[in-house]
Amino acid sequence: MLDNEFLSLPLIGHPMLNATDIAKSDYISILKTLVNMFAHGNTWSDASAAAYAEYFGVLEARELSESELAINIRNLTADRFSFRTFRITTFRHLLIFDVLFLVAYGNEQNGRTVTDFILPLLRKKHRKDVLKLIDLLYNTASHDGKFMSAKHLIGCWRQNSRFTELPLTHILVTATMSAGKSTLINTLFGDDVFAARNEVCTDRTQTVCNKPFRDGVVYRDGDSSALFSESLVGSRLCLIDTPGVNSARYPAHRDITRTTIAAGQYDLLLYIISATQIGVTDDDAHLRYVLAKKPPNVSIVFVLNKLDTFNEDDSVCGSIDRLRDRLIEYGIAEPLICPVSATVGRLAKKDYNNVPLSEIESVFYDAYIEAFGTPELDLSVYYPHETVPDKPPLYLQSGLAGLEQTILQISEGLQR
Repeated sequence: MLDNEFLSLPLIGHPMLNATDIAKSDYISILKTLVNMFAHGNTWSDASAAAYAEYFGVLEARELSESELAINIRNLTADRFSFRTFRITTFRHLLIFDVLFLVAYGNEQNGRTVTDFILPLLRKKHRKDVLKLIDLLYNTASHDGKFMSAKHLIGCWRQNSRFTELPLTHILVTATMSAGKSTLINTLFGDDVFAARNEVCTDRTQTVCNKPFRDGVVYRDGDSSALFSESLVGSRLCLIDTPGVNSARYPAHRDITRTTIAAGQYDLLLYIISATQIGVTDDDAHLRYVLAKKPPNVSIVFVLNKLDTFNEDDSVCGSIDRLRDRLIEYGIAEPLICPVSATVGRLAKKDYNNVPLSEIESVFYDAYIEAFGTPELDLSVYYPHETVPDKPPLYLQSGLAGLEQTILQISEGLQR
């Protein structure tokens, strides 16, 4: 992924949301035209411009001719009748910001080229402060009251800049079929990024990365995705989802995963094991391969998943001990084991984020509250108390909060 694909769009709280419908439509037409002129064929720029249009409620925006572009820019930069209520909002500052963000973020030379085209279309009295705004964006010059209308957007630019300067941690996620790998990744990101069913779902390597702040947009480009995850704030992470390795129908899936593991292009490995399949032949064979081929400096987090399938005859503590003993036999002196139910954590996170549950989800949610509230299934006790954040009970009891904090702490250690 290119760095731009990690960016969050400054949509939430954008000043143009207060503009009239006509002004929004003209604004989006200008953006669409300039994006096509200066970032033609750039999939991120095109997708982001489309996200602007959708967020502003502009259903149709046409590309403008050069003469129409000049007229629209001159009309809207007059700042008359553009906003529903009186506001100290300067259209030209918003326009310059959004154009540079969409076509020249992180590239001052391209930004100057775009600005050289736009400046002659503005009134002469407005050109000097536009140049100051460019210095403010690319060179972090001091902010002054002249740009108060774009204060929120400038803050978003700088927040993106700080985020993209963080080291990027690649986390490879692997498992045998139906261990709950895709469900866990979806749960960590709080969005159904990947298909998750009790069958072969992942047939290729896919990546999903976090973004710096919430913008309500999931960016997808082929097998790569980027979206905001509140749980992963503070670190810049990219999870690599690999196919299950034990499909009799699709033996090529194992080869794809093994090639990815052997290539070693990752900093941490999450090995997901179904709590109902500890010690099965397929898992043993895959674990042997992982231990033989992963880079020696890459740590493994063993995620014991699907503990919601346990009944009163099963023991979480006993299963963890059994897995630990098995891993020690393979030469892992102090295996890091994180028990979790991705299914329960998914519902707990949805409720925590005020995402409505379906009728059937609500039924299961109530049952999980009762089941995981018992000492036998409370998974939070298997994590150090200092790593567990302040989250609702089921979020903690599902093991999700502890696993998220474990991943963040390891990633932060790798980034130092």
